[in-house]
Amino acid sequence: MLKSISWQEFLTVLSVLSLIYYSILGLVYYRVEIKNLISGKGKSDASPRPSTRSSNSLIGQIREEEGIDEDEDQSTISSDQINPAQNHPQDALLGTVADLLKDLKEIIDSIATSKTEKGESLVLIKAVFSRYEQLRDTNYQQPVELFLYENAIDQFPFELSLEEIKKLWTR
Repeated sequence: MLKSISWQEFLTVLSVLSLIYYSILGLVYYRVEIKNLISGKGKSDASPRPSTRSSNSLIGQIREEEGIDEDEDQSTISSDQINPAQNHPQDALLGTVADLLKDLKEIIDSIATSKTEKGESLVLIKAVFSRYEQLRDTNYQQPVELFLYENAIDQFPFELSLEEIKKLWTR
């Protein structure tokens, strides 16, 4: 059956079917535009117009540089004003505190499971504290010490006092 159809016949039928398909689509979706184009009106009334209303987008409208008035109340800030390390140096250490607590938790688990002796355990904790020297004498030192102390009471096979923990921060 397919041998009886030539390529020329196939392409002719395909072209006619494509023309009919796209004509129907054009009439369905662009009926008003085609009608106005044929009648000579130019653009249709249904075409989208640029909006003259003010935009309520989250980032606001675009302003040209020469149109900016310095006396206006501007709701913009410079990048220097949002830098947390510059405005609040203590807040910049929060990520470091999280890293220290994670490392301490690993050391605490290691000491608890391997039943490490007190001297060796203090050396491990002091090594962790030495990696986080920037936290010494900050507002975060005491909470870190309390975290270690409370976990030491619960998990260590030996007793560890707060004074011993405070001494681990020194060089």
